[in-house]
Amino acid sequence: MTVCVYTRISSDPDADNDADEGGKGVARQEEDCRALAERNGWTVGRVFTDNDVSAYSGKTRAQFETMLAAIRRGEFDALICWHQDRLYRSIKDMERVIEVCEVAGVPIKTVVGGDLDMGNATGKAVARILGSVSRMESEHKAERQRRANIQRAQAGSWWSSHRVFGYEQDGTVRESEAALIRQGAADVLTGLSVRALARRWNEAGVTTVKGALWGPRNLKTLLINPRHAGLRSYRGTVVGPGDWQAILDVDTHHGLLAILNDPSRGPRTVNYERKYIGSRRYLCGRCGAPLHHTIAGKGHRYACTRQAHLARSQPRLDEFVEAVALGYLHDEGKVAALLAAAAKPGEVDTAALRSRRAALVAQRDELATLFTDGVLDGPGVRRESGKLAAAITAIDDALADAARRSPVAELMSAGVEQLGARWAAASPDMKGKIIDELFTVIVNPAPRGRYFDPEYVDIRWNV
Repeated sequence: MTVCVYTRISSDPDADNDADEGGKGVARQEEDCRALAERNGWTVGRVFTDNDVSAYSGKTRAQFETMLAAIRRGEFDALICWHQDRLYRSIKDMERVIEVCEVAGVPIKTVVGGDLDMGNATGKAVARILGSVSRMESEHKAERQRRANIQRAQAGSWWSSHRVFGYEQDGTVRESEAALIRQGAADVLTGLSVRALARRWNEAGVTTVKGALWGPRNLKTLLINPRHAGLRSYRGTVVGPGDWQAILDVDTHHGLLAILNDPSRGPRTVNYERKYIGSRRYLCGRCGAPLHHTIAGKGHRYACTRQAHLARSQPRLDEFVEAVALGYLHDEGKVAALLAAAAKPGEVDTAALRSRRAALVAQRDELATLFTDGVLDGPGVRRESGKLAAAITAIDDALADAARRSPVAELMSAGVEQLGARWAAASPDMKGKIIDELFTVIVNPAPRGRYFDPEYVDIRWNV
């Protein structure tokens, strides 16, 4: 008699190791199943293994599906597994096994759970009873795990199923990665796009914990993770302080949240990076619409986005604007006055803002209850929800403004002696943000034949 063997384990701590080291759990199952076949004089035709895959979660088990298809084709006379719960833990999979084995006339042999003959009503009934018991055990296990997770979260205990970027497995800080997180947070708060930061890390050879490259999505997730601010969360909700060392202070964390999750910026948020200094930044002197970069023939230019009011050479206009900006920045007295004027008066009570925001969110969540209880009707709920959403947005804007840092201050932090080198190293996107802090560029119509003339570029200073 030719039999097949099925082995599975839900969570094998060795599953991520090398092939000769991992899979010890399923290897033991296979050894016991082969011993059972040998005692009965059966030939093992094939072993199907799903390692580190849960039968309760509902995820597809590739080898399980392949095995069922082979049994349907009549390739085996019996199926051996270590125990029935290795084969199925959901009612759906149990019924599929019963159906396939009944039609094929294949009995199920187990090492420790007895035999199941799918050819008679008793065998199928026993299979269903055992399947229900296995399902109940899985649900009880899930309940215990959820309760333990909640308890750990409420206690502020460190826990992670794998090492996270910035920390060792035991929760101690890995300083080399922590320094990158701190600098990355500072750069984003200064105006650097997440996309540019990801590119910088990739070029420096910095990878994720699993060795993958960084992109705007996974880097944004990293930067706003409350774990780095020493905050314990459960299912996406912060439940209190953690008992480990924070990498970022709480105000920096909330500033990143406010900036990176700002819904008014659209789905691109700060991931978008302008390739040209003046794209959607310089303004048309006739209608006030922003200019955008276009290519006409072989020439790059800025053109009005609303109508064909005007167009200017992109390289020449950018060169002129950069010269104006650098001329201003080389005057240390003017820069000092600019930074003093831009300084926020007094300290913003960010803790009070966060508390107020939490209270508003709680009020918004209570609207569903008020509607159910008949206290508010549909229009009333929408009206109150709109008021609360506006108040929450205002607080988010205040938090973002409190956390945001001056790109001019960052540029000048190394002194005027390094200004030329640092300006040359800055991306067009960052140069544009520095210019935004200094002045607004308005491009006016020029007489025909004078395609570019600085005389028709209006610089309106912010100070």
